[in-house]
Amino acid sequence: MLTFSNKTDHVTKTLELTLEGAIDDDMALPALDLTGIAHFTIDFDLVAAINSMGVKKWMLFLNSSNLDKVHVIFKNCHPAIIEQINLSKSFLPNHGKVESFYADYICESCDHDQEVHFRSVSFDTDNIPDHPCPKCQANMEFDGDEDYYFMFLEFAQ
Repeated sequence: MLTFSNKTDHVTKTLELTLEGAIDDDMALPALDLTGIAHFTIDFDLVAAINSMGVKKWMLFLNSSNLDKVHVIFKNCHPAIIEQINLSKSFLPNHGKVESFYADYICESCDHDQEVHFRSVSFDTDNIPDHPCPKCQANMEFDGDEDYYFMFLEFAQ
């Protein structure tokens, strides 16, 4: 079940919504009053999973939130969220940006795998970085189709 918390800063005109749990058919998000809000940040760091019914409910939530004049920022997007952004560009509103994301990495030496966190603004798809393995210190490499996975960076930065 998805839970949420939100925090509004009236000085910076920012609303931050932190999600926790699964985006699925049990998801219940409130209608948001975005009056006076210029920036709407959604933190996906604690989202464990998303399924097709969750995608449908997510789209209904976004469509009911009147985001026309609000700058939407997604942050801490795990691979399941990035997959949805790549599959359906409307998963992220037209004027939305991905501030930060995780990518799957694997160590060829010891088979350790983990998600590595990146900031979109500093990520270079022409030079995807290796990452040191926390278990054996060898270089871990991105585990996936680079062209497909990082496609969201073309329109979401």
